[in-house]
Amino acid sequence: VIGLLEKYVKGGERVLDVGCGSGAIALLAASRRPDIRVTAVDKSPEALRVAELNARKPVSVELGLQTIHPASIRPAFGTRSPPF
Repeated sequence: VIGLLEKYVKGGERVLDVGCGSGAIALLAASRRPDIRVTAVDKSPEALRVAELNARKPVSVELGLQTIHPASIRPAFGTRSPPF
């Protein structure tokens, strides 16, 4: 995923991670590409709590409960974390 971000996402664009779980992909993307906006959503409040704990590291990721349709965010690039 990071290789694709490097190749296709321009600075200032938004990346959406749907079903972010622990936030690993979103946090890695934000740490490797601080010039992009990363939004991570999940339908599980428990998963978001884990992602929030992990996001306390010095990277910027917008986390949210998946109560909106992801298409309304209009990202330049999207990822989906597979369930564990």
